[in-house]
Amino acid sequence: MAMPLNATIPFPLTIEGFRELSPETVAELARHTRPLALRAGQILFRQGEPFKNAVYVIEQGAMELQRPGESPVTLEAGEILGIVNYFDNTPYLSTARAVSDIKLYALPAEKLREAEQQHPEIAAAVNRMVTAYIRRHATHPVTGVWALPARAIMKSPLVTCTPAMTIRQAFDTMKRRQIGSLGVIDGDQRLLGMLTFVTLAQGLISGGAEANQPILDTLCEPANSINSDAPLWKVQNEQARLGAKYLVVTENQKPVGIVSQTDVLYTIVSYQRSIFAQVNDIDTLAELQEFVGGQIGKIARELRQHNRSAGLAVRALSEIHLAIQRRCIDLVLKEMEGEGKPAPAAPYALIIMGSGGRKEMMIKTDQDNGIILADSPEIQAPGTREWFMDFCDRINHRLDELGYDWCTGDIMARNPDYHKTLTEWRDYISRIAEVPSEQRARWSNMFFDFETLYGDDRLAIALRHHVITELAHKPRLLKHMVEDDAQGGPALGFFNRLVTATDKERKGKIDLKRNGTRLLDNAARIYALSEGIADTNTSDRLRALVRQGRLDSDFVESVLAAYDEILDITLGHQLTQMEQGKPLDKLLDPGELTPLAEESLRMAMRIIKRLQGRMQGEFGTVML
Repeated sequence: MAMPLNATIPFPLTIEGFRELSPETVAELARHTRPLALRAGQILFRQGEPFKNAVYVIEQGAMELQRPGESPVTLEAGEILGIVNYFDNTPYLSTARAVSDIKLYALPAEKLREAEQQHPEIAAAVNRMVTAYIRRHATHPVTGVWALPARAIMKSPLVTCTPAMTIRQAFDTMKRRQIGSLGVIDGDQRLLGMLTFVTLAQGLISGGAEANQPILDTLCEPANSINSDAPLWKVQNEQARLGAKYLVVTENQKPVGIVSQTDVLYTIVSYQRSIFAQVNDIDTLAELQEFVGGQIGKIARELRQHNRSAGLAVRALSEIHLAIQRRCIDLVLKEMEGEGKPAPAAPYALIIMGSGGRKEMMIKTDQDNGIILADSPEIQAPGTREWFMDFCDRINHRLDELGYDWCTGDIMARNPDYHKTLTEWRDYISRIAEVPSEQRARWSNMFFDFETLYGDDRLAIALRHHVITELAHKPRLLKHMVEDDAQGGPALGFFNRLVTATDKERKGKIDLKRNGTRLLDNAARIYALSEGIADTNTSDRLRALVRQGRLDSDFVESVLAAYDEILDITLGHQLTQMEQGKPLDKLLDPGELTPLAEESLRMAMRIIKRLQGRMQGEFGTVML
């Protein structure tokens, strides 16, 4: 049993999640925090025991979490136990055993909940803990390009200087070498901090520094560093977490290079470039069909293995789907030209909607597309509209042959309802914004994710500008879109347990789209449109909302972690179905989940519920 320590220990500022709290807020939490001690081998809680109504934080030592049938997980100083149970008051799914003598803090759950209500920054800290939990429990190994160590992609060497270098000398060095930063090292070559043009300017303009002063006295800032063995996925995670454009790569605390966001991006793009080249070299629709049937599943598996983030894997997979569809359009145009039906001079933009517009396509996806025709004299030329109808009809048939299923709702460019001039599209958007309805809201929750697939992007940009302008003046449609979203909810029941569908088609399954990703997509779309944000990708929309100040960063990071978790489970589910020769869907049998994956999915669904409830409260809609 854990024994209280005699001394009163203040609540630790270094805990992941709480380190950014103000001293006043930390003092509030410290009043309710109880220090505990365990000897090596002692148990804090056992698998199956009821929740002890406390969140535990490790101050010193290490704790081992053992789930039945799984390898143990070691938690060290600063890490938290019981955060999942804190949300749902559920029994423990693992046994927590002290690896060494250990000191912990126990924070009563009811006090933490009260603090969340009273202090927004504590609610933000809880969101940070949830994010750390979900991202820590990745369910698949990372291989390929994302497993490359930092040393393999860094630029070296890092240009360094001593603390005695003056501001003037530092400025001259950076200017002469055309670099934006200097690493500051001590006599043992250990990294002390960084000097940048920004810190130089701040020190000289507002800090009262003088050109002949040593840099360490005035301008040196802490360095964001990472070990040279860290894999690429961890490099990117650290850059995102710190908001850093670059990280210093170290070995034994000594700088050996520097890795930037551009370095990471270039490495990723280099991996995908060969696939795009293969697609662009395909000369016939039959060959393209063979490529899709034989390669897309393999590519999806590799992308999942090569990415720590499922969101990045899905976006990369979507880019490949889009490249395939664009090549299909190239070949249709070539086919028509060979028949003596060359393309008319009228500009146009084929647009893709839904998951394609958001760049969130899975292995198997159907068609959601349309066309915007320019308001130009050429469109009125005899036979031009007929040519475009034939063109779109061929594209929809060819895409269906490639495996992009015929849209059951006929949301395709061959349908006159999705085949309009820019003026016709603008007029239609204005009408539905003026007189919104449940049906029009549902249509908007699909159509407003449109992006250019092929053709003149200026037409799509003009239509998106019109959508944003209309919604700014006629926001009632957004409320109807929230009400449409409220017709569904996350797959949670009483006590926040995962629940399955009861209808005949989905009975006994969790609908990962309808009760998961769709709700996140809807919320991101509605919030983004209300702020005039033009992005269509869900993650991009959420991050833009942080920049706009509409949502706080800690809450958004927890939402993004939840989104990644559901995308990863969905992609893994479809890969398993593909290997077993089954039709691909997004209906998950809970029996497929390990206890750890089930716990993470439940946490993700809980976050969706919080996001949906927050949105409905802000837009004045009651959750059903």
